[in-house]
Amino acid sequence: MKIGEFLRSARKDKNITLRKLSEITDISFSQLGKIEREEHKPSKENLIKIANALEINVAFPLQLLGYDTGEMKTNIIDPLLRYKMFVRDELKCRICGAKAPTVTLMTDLIVPVDDGEEVNLENMVSLCEECFTGRKRFIEIEGLEKDFLFKKNKLRISLKNN
Repeated sequence: MKIGEFLRSARKDKNITLRKLSEITDISFSQLGKIEREEHKPSKENLIKIANALEINVAFPLQLLGYDTGEMKTNIIDPLLRYKMFVRDELKCRICGAKAPTVTLMTDLIVPVDDGEEVNLENMVSLCEECFTGRKRFIEIEGLEKDFLFKKNKLRISLKNN
């Protein structure tokens, strides 16, 4: 299987347009199109952004392009865990309250796996696409420590430990 075919299939399975994927990843629409048409090989960084936006295991596309995955932790979310999260969140975005099916809900980790956190129910939230994109941009600009969900989660953990 080729990388473009794999990514296009994953994107279509999630019902995400190239324009929406471009907004989520901050990768240009034309570049994403070239990647899907096999006209451009994505950088490792861009491939990770795309895989995270499509909520797919990043190791497989990296291996398809010959990138070293080394000790990389993969971001696989168990379907049962995802289901439990949607039930807990009552199929609503945890930021704006928009409810499925009027919006597409996505899974986000409050603290990324890269920052030492695990993929578990307490670290997962349902977000609509707009809030997901806004939160990602906010964290890039302001930092994780200023994020509302991060601060709320940190407070919950400290209260739980006391």
